[in-house]
Amino acid sequence: MRLMLELLLGIIIFVGTTSAYAGDCGDVNNDGSVNILDVVFIINYKYKSGPAPEQLLSADVNSDGNIDMMDMVYLINYKYKSGPEPNCPVTDNIYDILFIGSSYFNYNNLPGLVAGLIESENKTVNIHTAIQNGLYLADHADMATTESKINEMDWDFVFLQGVGSLTAYPDSFPLNHPVYPALANLNNKILSNCVSTKVVFCLPWAFEDGMIWVSGWTDEYPQMQQKVYDTTLAYSDRIGFVISPVGWAWNTVLEEKNYPLHYLHLSDWNHSSLKGSYLMACVIYSTIYQESTVGIEYTAGLSKEEASYFQSVGSSMVLDSLELWKID
Repeated sequence: MRLMLELLLGIIIFVGTTSAYAGDCGDVNNDGSVNILDVVFIINYKYKSGPAPEQLLSADVNSDGNIDMMDMVYLINYKYKSGPEPNCPVTDNIYDILFIGSSYFNYNNLPGLVAGLIESENKTVNIHTAIQNGLYLADHADMATTESKINEMDWDFVFLQGVGSLTAYPDSFPLNHPVYPALANLNNKILSNCVSTKVVFCLPWAFEDGMIWVSGWTDEYPQMQQKVYDTTLAYSDRIGFVISPVGWAWNTVLEEKNYPLHYLHLSDWNHSSLKGSYLMACVIYSTIYQESTVGIEYTAGLSKEEASYFQSVGSSMVLDSLELWKID
């Protein structure tokens, strides 16, 4: 076995990185077949600090809960010694999820918070991102790199992140990153790639001080948030995307807490604090699984009491109005 490992280590330089997992047990590098390159990929991962398989379960070919030398031997026996076929663990609802957005997703690593909630419940998820600070959905709708990411695999969910001001006041910014054409364009591209993908728009939150910082504007947070809500529902009716009611959950929390300063927002009155991002993650979790987050142990460093409150508000916001949000 030691000699076998040494021989395999000698051919590692010929192995590339993984692409998206296609769902075949033993096809660790996802090249469409099970062969010696999958063995080498495991060696790279375990002993050479190489990339992890996009789906770890594809490498646990003997289904013992570990990825180690025994999986390499199992694959070699299967391919070259008429051994048994790979037998990976079966896990239901392994979702491939893509997040498309900007700093609102980047702050506090929102995709990581979502993964933390999911993995805490012993579920498996593959999360990918097309996130760049400073971009709007209109930018993503025109970017070749975002389109390439969309076409990379058959996604189960694609989450889109918009901006509160553009969503609340679309007629005031007709040439400044218009939201509706971007949503319609991205929705078409996503469904053209895979018709079963659920396209989800995260209902944005309003600025903490609304628009009163702009000369001549009088809408404060509640008025701005109501307009974000109204526009999102109208666009969903016209385009057909699912809504993850993030901003509406924020509205509930801030109203219940009597609008504490810089609570869900940061001191820039715009981006999300860790509390706001965690609440967002709870809403997204319930949007994906149609299950409550209440009782999940993962708190992202928040107190258990705070996390429990955000879990309750976020999950109730989704689960009490599934039809309204077009969540099946």
